[in-house]
Amino acid sequence: MIPNFKMTNLHDYKDLIKTEKIENILKNIPDGLTKLEQAYYVYIELGKIVKEDPKFVFSTIEEKKERYNDAIDEQLFGICKSISELYVSLLKELGIDADLIKNIPEEKALSHVDTVLKIDGKKYIVNLISDLANIKSKRRINSFGINIEEVLKNRTNHVMEHFKQLGITDNNIEEMLRKAQQENNYEGIHALIDSIFPRENKDGPKLHETINRLKTISNYIHNIKETYGEITPLSKKEKEKMDMKLGYSYGSIVFESDAEPRGIYINDVFHILAEEMKDPETVNKYVYGGIDVPEKEQLEYKLKYIFNIMDKCIPKNGETSYLDETMNINRLSENLLTASELERITLFAVKTTQDVRDLTSILQVKPMNKDGENMYYIYSKEERKYAPIEISALKETLSNLDPAQFKIVGKGRELIGRLYKLRPEDILEIFEKSTQSLGEETFPEQKISENKDKVVSTMNRQQKQLDEKEKRTGE
Repeated sequence: MIPNFKMTNLHDYKDLIKTEKIENILKNIPDGLTKLEQAYYVYIELGKIVKEDPKFVFSTIEEKKERYNDAIDEQLFGICKSISELYVSLLKELGIDADLIKNIPEEKALSHVDTVLKIDGKKYIVNLISDLANIKSKRRINSFGINIEEVLKNRTNHVMEHFKQLGITDNNIEEMLRKAQQENNYEGIHALIDSIFPRENKDGPKLHETINRLKTISNYIHNIKETYGEITPLSKKEKEKMDMKLGYSYGSIVFESDAEPRGIYINDVFHILAEEMKDPETVNKYVYGGIDVPEKEQLEYKLKYIFNIMDKCIPKNGETSYLDETMNINRLSENLLTASELERITLFAVKTTQDVRDLTSILQVKPMNKDGENMYYIYSKEERKYAPIEISALKETLSNLDPAQFKIVGKGRELIGRLYKLRPEDILEIFEKSTQSLGEETFPEQKISENKDKVVSTMNRQQKQLDEKEKRTGE
């Protein structure tokens, strides 16, 4: 048994389960479901009403450590750990066995928590918190029956892509990563990074962090296999069948790529819209309203189109939070806007009261030209949609805020775990600088000055050292 891998001393949610919202989930389970389908039904229905807690997301590391072991509260705000605890408690009411596991066993706080379902001799990995925004908007559910081998493969590909972005393309890296995963020894990779990048170069630390994340996932999957043996993944087809049976997906349709009917998801709507955005005639008709729109104004029209889709097309399938709504705009924007248009947009999460759960979303759009002006949109919680706001009105709103309460708690397309302790006047200064770049950092096209021969030589030398070390160990 791997120490601290399985979680014990879980919160007792007997009283919470007796509340109307939670009790109705168990009462309304359809007849004739298998145990796996029951677990899936509870996963969906609980996902409609629980919410990721902004108090945890937008807090410092020390504050996160203090709150990590908190129970889910009466408003059903929680984090991966507490939401998973409640899910397992409901499953036990149905006689379904399940464990909670930590991706970093030695981490007492802040480790991510997944659920292992043990049903009919099979084990499944599920992660409810990552599907909350999907469930609330009827998108495909991704994290019920996770394919852990695919997760490791995707993370490894991400590392390889990171190397390529930095101009390092030698095939030996993939072999080194494979050996590192097999032997759980990444010293060679880290040494290689140090030998390529000078100490003052910022790319080295970023690449080290990418490798460390791969190591964490690789170790986690190793721990899962050692503890539970074979893990059963659920395919898209299997989940599509359950979705249709439970009425989660819309209607029934046969796509050219499908051999049998399946339900429709909001993902399909996004895909269709993205394809239509490639057709100039369709864009002109539905986005620009049939008029000739100057290039510098086209993004404004596209955002209005996106906000209308959010308002009219995306279902409010449960209780949504600020984080769910920003997830929707992120995904729609990524589907419908160009890379250059996305670079002009910055999304701010703004706390204006004592309660960080009471967030305001401000979207800033930079102009195409340096002499242009920013555009702004603000999210209306009452109408649950974005609307344009003049800079004068925004300034007035900000200037009337209490500096002690005001904070930008996140920005960019991720909005996770960053706290900006800025005063309202600081924000006004940022907003007035129309060319200020506040988005996520990206990798420049060329990051290193060394030529390919030097990189390959360094890698070959490092691989030789690893081989010699391995030989000595064997002897």
